[in-house]
Amino acid sequence: MTPFGYELEFCGANLPRLSKGMQIPLYPKGKCKNYDTFHLETEEKITTENLNGGELISPIYKEKALALQELKEVLKVLKIHQAYIPEKSRNTAIHVHLEKSFLKEEKVYYEALLKFLYAFQSEIFEYAAYQEGIRPNVYDNCSPLKEADIIGFLNDFPKNIEFASKRKCIRFTKETFELRYFSSSLDFERARLPLEFAFSLADYIGNKKWNMKEINTWYRNTYIYPRGYNPERAEI
Repeated sequence: MTPFGYELEFCGANLPRLSKGMQIPLYPKGKCKNYDTFHLETEEKITTENLNGGELISPIYKEKALALQELKEVLKVLKIHQAYIPEKSRNTAIHVHLEKSFLKEEKVYYEALLKFLYAFQSEIFEYAAYQEGIRPNVYDNCSPLKEADIIGFLNDFPKNIEFASKRKCIRFTKETFELRYFSSSLDFERARLPLEFAFSLADYIGNKKWNMKEINTWYRNTYIYPRGYNPERAEI
């Protein structure tokens, strides 16, 4: 399985007390470089209401079952310490990081991934919002992919292997591929969805369960009909 980890943002909870209760370290935002165990980071302006919050950073996993088991446990602890997700949160999200090994550093895998995400992004945003409508921050911190960005990245590959920014729904760094679509939740069945989606996506792309003709058909139809892929218009 592709190594992965996640970041779960939340509001409330006394972070020093939570750190002590979970027996994990607390760091200022972006200061931790060790991903062998869970840790907490401060996150001061995490909602439109500027409520104080935090971010739970997972260790790097190689086993799905272990990740889900520990996710269930840490969510219980967060709720015990009065953590919560604001009803109209703009910035609280779950971000999943995948090691880029599933892309094999080959252009065709990057192309298939980006075109697939572009073709189905309306459906993905709906799924990521837990069927409750796209979250308010979609264009502030999780903006959709644009065809021009995809073309530019593929034309520059492999000279440039970084893509997008923290304001986009996905991001490539030198080491990881980050999915940024999903709103935070302290409910296990909802919080597991970003991980399940990431596992399935890495398996689909990495094990080449696609063909380029199919990918290009979906991609072209989305370009023609920008509201999203419509299977009735597919030309497969």
